[in-house]
Order: sequence, then structure tokens, then C-alpha cells
Amino acid sequence: MVNSMLDMMLGHWWRPLLDYYFAHFTWISIPLVAWLAVLVVSHLAVKDAEKSMRAALDGMPDAKKANGKTLTRRLEPVIRETASRHRWMPAGPGGIWIRRCDPDDLVEHMTHLPNYLLRFRDQHLGLATGQKRRGSKRRRSLAG
Repeated sequence: MVNSMLDMMLGHWWRPLLDYYFAHFTWISIPLVAWLAVLVVSHLAVKDAEKSMRAALDGMPDAKKANGKTLTRRLEPVIRETASRHRWMPAGPGGIWIRRCDPDDLVEHMTHLPNYLLRFRDQHLGLATGQKRRGSKRRRSLAG
């Protein structure tokens, strides 16, 4: 039934395509798995930089009250130092390929979102982001 529906919508071209896919699954999946491994290796620079930033935030006595400029002044050197230890970083806006890790490029890649450092700090320290808390009121039980 599904085959006849696909034949009506797509025509008969999809059957040889699926047959080729199933017959050569290994040859199709090996490059995709290799590409996935490359992406994982490139994102290690970002993950290591975030780990170093968390340690730096834990060491800052005024981290909860710091504004964006203070966080930028204190955390960008941490990102640059981490970038100097890595060889590869994500390339492009979605990070779907790799390039050589440059400290300035890694800072730009990590902070291209507005208020990234403030959001990172709030997430790490568990601070409110100005949103209303949900579920903070006690619910009344129906039994009582």
C-alpha cells in the first residue's frame, strides 16, 4: 500500500534509488560516519572552551553581578587560550565542516549570538533570565 502511494506521488524513480541505497549501504554510510567523526573532533574546541569558561566563572567572586563588558574582558582570554591548544574548530554558521583553530575565529564563533556570555553565565550559575518562573506556586490538591 505504501509502495503504491509512493509510486503515485513520486513516480517509479524512487525504487531504483532505494535498491541502490540498500545494496550499497556500507559504501554510503562510511563517509557519513567519517564526517560525523570530523564534526565531533572539531566541536571539542568549543566544548573545551565552555569547560574552561565554567571554571573561570566559578573562580570569579562577582560573576553573578558582572555585566556583559566585564564578562567579555574576563572570558575572551580564556577562550583564546583554549583555542591555542586545539588544532581544529567548526567552520561555517552551522559548524558542518572544520577549519584550523584560530583564537579570534573561535571567539567569534562562540559569541556570535547576542548576549552569549550573559546567557552562558546565567545558565551555569542558575540565575533567572528575566522570565517568569513556571510552577513556583503551590498547587491545591483536589482531595483536601
